[in-house]
Amino acid sequence: MRLTFAGALQREVLGTLLAAYEDSTTPEHLKVFIARSVRHHVTQSQDPNVVFHQDTMLMGVLTHSASVICARGVAGIGLESVRMECETCESLKRWLVAAQLWYAISAINMQVNSFRFVSLFWFSSFSSHFLALIIIMIFIAT
Repeated sequence: MRLTFAGALQREVLGTLLAAYEDSTTPEHLKVFIARSVRHHVTQSQDPNVVFHQDTMLMGVLTHSASVICARGVAGIGLESVRMECETCESLKRWLVAAQLWYAISAINMQVNSFRFVSLFWFSSFSSHFLALIIIMIFIAT
């Protein structure tokens, strides 16, 4: 099975979006849009003939310096597929690739856990005490 024309087009779009995301002149609201779009474009740009850890475009997404891009890439491929690929790479003693894939999985966990932390912080009864403690610690440290 070959990569379809639509899949090839999605890969081109994904590359353009990543370049725009990395451009320092891109406005923040466009970076948010790009981050939200990555999952769809990753899903559509997978080549069924290539193991995704050997796909430089997809590995570029999964090892991106922005954790939100990594997380959306994992979501586009599928968390379970990435986990299985990690285990395959470990069994083949491809430690660096396995570590990169585990990093990508941790990025999706960071996104979920940071949302839970922010929710806990802002919606809990102890948030004002916690904030006061942080302010005191900063004051003492300076």
